[in-house]
Amino acid sequence: MSQNNYRDKVEAHRQSIEVGGSAQTNPGRASRRAARNEQEKKHNNKLVTILGSIFVLVPVLILVYFSVFANSGDNTTTQNLANSDVNVQSSNGNSSNSGAVASDDDNDKQTKAQQIEEEKAKKAAEAQEKAEKKKAAEEKAAKEKAAKEKAAKEKAEKEAAAKAAAQKAAQEKAAKEAAAKAAAQKAAQEKATKEAAAKAAAQKEAQEKAAKEAAAAGAAPNTTSSAYRQSIQNGYLHNASAGDTVQSISIRYYGSAAKAAQIRQLNGLSSDKVKAGVKIALPMQ
Repeated sequence: MSQNNYRDKVEAHRQSIEVGGSAQTNPGRASRRAARNEQEKKHNNKLVTILGSIFVLVPVLILVYFSVFANSGDNTTTQNLANSDVNVQSSNGNSSNSGAVASDDDNDKQTKAQQIEEEKAKKAAEAQEKAEKKKAAEEKAAKEKAAKEKAAKEKAEKEAAAKAAAQKAAQEKAAKEAAAKAAAQKAAQEKATKEAAAKAAAQKEAQEKAAKEAAAAGAAPNTTSSAYRQSIQNGYLHNASAGDTVQSISIRYYGSAAKAAQIRQLNGLSSDKVKAGVKIALPMQ
């Protein structure tokens, strides 16, 4: 049987022994050894903690002293002294402070990891902030573009409406001017027609008046005919006096009014009444 198996068998069959009327369990060798090692470890940890605290506080107190009370020109000497003290601490407590160094390494690693995470979070926050700013700028640009397009559209609509209103006003003005021109032309035509009618009526009235006046004063003979001149040359004439008529002249020279028509035709008279003071040609037969 090997030594390990023997130890396991002894531990398995270990019995309790009564001491002083009370039963106590007899611990095994491995348990006693583990307990002893744990006690030694606790004692060593306390000792390491005390020594570490002493060796840490000594250089700190020295640094505080020289930083507060020493002259500014002794900074180099103070730094060298602090470095020598720290080196003494490291050389004296190297074996006993190994656990503290390992713990400091773990803390440094955790600190570095935390710093890395913080930097990542900071970069992520900066990237998110940048993205949000970019998004806000894009939204602002889109709103400004939409506002400009809306303003341009409204301006175009207003210009189109103003142009249409101007065209409508121009068309209405042209229609009014055309209507006024047509009315003026119609009025001018009506005026011209009335004036022409009035002129014709005046001419007609003048002619009628002249005819009436000629009839009242007596008709003058037509002295341009050859028969009239021949009768006058042969002495067949009558000097008309007031109240003479073609019938009275025919009766006076021919004894009847049978020659009245010939006398009227020979002298070119338009009425029977003869104007006083004119020469009336008489028919030669």
